[in-house]
Amino acid sequence: MKIIASAVSLLASLSSCNAEASLLRATISTDDRPTPTVIDLSQDIPRDEAAISSSPGSKAVQEAAAEDPLLRNAMVIENGSIVSSYHRDDVDPNETHEVNSVTKSWMSLLFGIMVDDGLLSLDTTLGEIFSNDDEWADVTDGSTDFRKGVTVRELLTMTSGLIDNHRMSQGTTHGGQSLEGALSYPDVDIEVKGEWEYLINSNIFSYIIVELTGMTPRQFSAERVMGKLGVGEDEYGWGQNDDGVEAGGGAMFLTPMQMAKFGQLYLQGGRTSPSNDERVISEEWIDASFTHHSTTDWSSVGMGHVNRLNGNPYGYLFCGIEYPSRSTVYCAFGTGGQLVCVDRDLGRVLIATRENNGKNEGFSDMFNVVDVALEKTLSFCAPNGGLSGISSTVESRAE
Repeated sequence: MKIIASAVSLLASLSSCNAEASLLRATISTDDRPTPTVIDLSQDIPRDEAAISSSPGSKAVQEAAAEDPLLRNAMVIENGSIVSSYHRDDVDPNETHEVNSVTKSWMSLLFGIMVDDGLLSLDTTLGEIFSNDDEWADVTDGSTDFRKGVTVRELLTMTSGLIDNHRMSQGTTHGGQSLEGALSYPDVDIEVKGEWEYLINSNIFSYIIVELTGMTPRQFSAERVMGKLGVGEDEYGWGQNDDGVEAGGGAMFLTPMQMAKFGQLYLQGGRTSPSNDERVISEEWIDASFTHHSTTDWSSVGMGHVNRLNGNPYGYLFCGIEYPSRSTVYCAFGTGGQLVCVDRDLGRVLIATRENNGKNEGFSDMFNVVDVALEKTLSFCAPNGGLSGISSTVESRAE
């Protein structure tokens, strides 16, 4: 409490929103993390035009973004407002783009809702969910019992021992075109069970949702999430398999604003409006999703060269980025440099979309923007701007 009291005192003495205030926010202990600004996510996130046009942080992000010719969009949200926005001249910022494996993090959200609803637990096994032996008929390599023993927790932390299918290199449709196909699609490596091994494509997630809710992932999203984020059914895309079931590992098409709302939802602890305490997803699930459960090694999927992603904390289908003297920042990452990052210490969300050149080089290039946008001492406040957002946040936490 002494830390918070000192913070409030210092904030009260500051007359402008500056790097000192940002640094103060970043150095408050994790246990006393400032309460985030909660906004109405059914509406577009408001734009702070003064900050976007003149703040040091916004200018730095825009300059870093402009240096990457493949970057489409970048946006920073702080204290509930857009404080930096960039899009390439030939890009419509309101168009959807494929966000690739950001879809996995969205699936984590849907799984959290099912856990909150009591439909399953982290220790529920695939065999308990799919108890009909006929559903496992396509497994012909003798690994049925192993697959049935895989838990929800292992799927979410990439420690299941299920690995990418050798057929991926043959250009086949990924993830399984039916329930039976999804359960048999991944290969098995018993030796890596319990260790992090990235499973790029799997529709097992999708069929778990179908089995437990009676809805496809898109239908479940529409019922529980999209309306509260102000997203209409015709305003985003999601690729399906032959069964009409949305892909679990990728193929969502989102706008930058929709991505930003996804990140802000997690920053707000699952709340979608300041007018009530109702939550789309529990704070407990968000905390668990942003906790170090396994450690990444991207070499098996051709991304070992991206040093910033190797050896990082991995939560529930969110990947962590570590910075000195602060909490881990967790991100939803998609091939080529698509991302949604949530920095709960700074009250900041970063999103970006990028052309996918098929070489996974985007991750390395994207960190030029990521490191600027998440710099804790960088101010995203316009010159002579007020400190009301940060001040009220810290005072609220102190109470």
